[in-house]
Amino acid sequence: MPIFLKAGLWAKKKLGYKGELNLNDLAPAPAYKVLTLTMSHIFPDNLSYKILENTTGGDPLVQQIDEGYYSVGISIAGSLVAMEIPIDKVFAFAGNVGDTGATGNITTSVTPQSFDTSMFQDLAISTTYDSVYSNNILNNTPVEIRIYN
Repeated sequence: MPIFLKAGLWAKKKLGYKGELNLNDLAPAPAYKVLTLTMSHIFPDNLSYKILENTTGGDPLVQQIDEGYYSVGISIAGSLVAMEIPIDKVFAFAGNVGDTGATGNITTSVTPQSFDTSMFQDLAISTTYDSVYSNNILNNTPVEIRIYN
């Protein structure tokens, strides 16, 4: 239900009258679709993730490629390449190290499709400890992929 303001009065829930401001009009819809999740990989063979928000129209595809190297993509019917997302419309990142007690670095890069470098493939995430690719760095690490209109 909209919340309206009338000059000089506090906000009240009512149907609204001419000359009042609808607060819902002050916060327009974002100009992007988003996939936000947290990733954890604390024990061997125990990669997990929790979806916080997904407005992309696809399903997240999260996988470990190798020791300390992960891929986060958006799929339609299980295929990354089915999405037609221009790479220049994508902003993606992963947050800092979680609370595993380990210290390390998290590096991210947006990967283009191999057959069409102008299209988005996935977000590559690598985790290193003492410059060596390593697991056990991700612990509820936030990951976000934004696709701008």
